[in-house]
Amino acid sequence: MKKIPGIAFRLFFIFVIGAWGAGTNHYERLRTLADWKKIADYVQALPEEEVWELINQVRDDQGIWQAYPSGVLLALYYGENWEHRTPTLEKVLKIIQDNHLEPALRGAVAASGFEISRTWEIADKLRYFDSVVSLLNDNDIPAAERARIAEYSFRSFKRCLNELHPMSDADGMKSVLLNTLHDRAQVMMKALASIIEKHPEEQTEGAMAKTLENYVRTYEGNDFLKSPQLQKAVDEAARSQAVLRRFQQE
Repeated sequence: MKKIPGIAFRLFFIFVIGAWGAGTNHYERLRTLADWKKIADYVQALPEEEVWELINQVRDDQGIWQAYPSGVLLALYYGENWEHRTPTLEKVLKIIQDNHLEPALRGAVAASGFEISRTWEIADKLRYFDSVVSLLNDNDIPAAERARIAEYSFRSFKRCLNELHPMSDADGMKSVLLNTLHDRAQVMMKALASIIEKHPEEQTEGAMAKTLENYVRTYEGNDFLKSPQLQKAVDEAARSQAVLRRFQQE
């Protein structure tokens, strides 16, 4: 989350105050605060669960959830790059699986989870892939957020590869983790290829196709250690490449 000048904070908070619908106790309290330090202190003092309830209520006059003003408030609590109170894997999973929350919010957090995961143990990073892949086919999640989930998944995939590369495999753990990563890549490629086959007019030139191409290229002429998991990923990459070529020619 980029640094936002003080004047921008003020303008966006004015927007948020005018946009929220029926207020909660937190909303009513925030309306009385004109000083930004007091606003920040109040938000930062909230229990984490109540912060997310607050964020879920940030809507415009038509009742549509607003991402950027929500990001302003989240920055007050978690830091501009989630550095102050970085959410754990369990916290992110709880948010994206909570159907009480706005679908656009859940989708945005699901994508951001791949960035937040930079601070997690690699096993948790790999586990996270399993938790978000189903959202790619969840039509309640806006298409832009689903495309972002796919894009950010590949970023995380590449970071995991870079993290594993220098590891010693004396105890076999490197091979286990690398094979787990191959499994996750295979599942992501299969999901993305399926979406492109079902909706070629929307996806072949879009972000989903670009992300699939990135996964496929990783497994073209690779020098990974041979394993059954690698072979499945290579085979899936070949099938995905065929899907991309078929629809690009139509």
